Amino acid sequence: PAMPAAPVMSATAAAPAAPAALAAPAASVPVVEPVALGAVGAESQAGLLTEEEESAARLELERVEAEAAERMREEVLAARKREQDARDREIRERRRVERERERREQEAIAARRAQEKKEEEDRAAAVRQGRPDNQLLDLSGIDDEIDVALDAILGPNLSYPPPPPSPSLSPPPSPDGDNDDDKGGPRSS
Repeated sequence: PAMPAAPVMSATAAAPAAPAALAAPAASVPVVEPVALGAVGAESQAGLLTEEEESAARLELERVEAEAAERMREEVLAARKREQDARDREIRERRRVERERERREQEAIAARRAQEKKEEEDRAAAVRQGRPDNQLLDLSGIDDEIDVALDAILGPNLSYPPPPPSPSLSPPPSPDGDNDDDKGGPRSS
């Protein structure tokens, strides 16, 4: 079938002016449909497309590629933003935990100082009123501390009190219930 002759126009004259981003796609922009452009060229060579249709198809392909590249850029930027937001949240959480720890430490220090001040005031009041100072008279556990110190100095076997004698080393009791050896000799009756 014979097609009526269309007026011949150049591809640039038929197409509206494309923005600079579409006219020269960046080197990092992936080719979305590499076969499509070849197909447009093949159809053009076969004479199936007019020059205007070929130009429109190329512009559409460039638009699709530009949109795909823009989506990819947006996805990369969104991923970077999510990563940065996650890092920022982690940093804020670490700082919050550190502030909380420091606050608890300061509260513990203040509570200890208040307790020490109260104890000092109680001791001063006890001295003024002639009552004995409980802290000075508290000797509970002193025996254990002395034993530990003696063990450290003398060794565990030499500290006071000496261990009880072993039952195998002590003399057997006498039949009358009295040990003859502890009085210096046998008893005369």
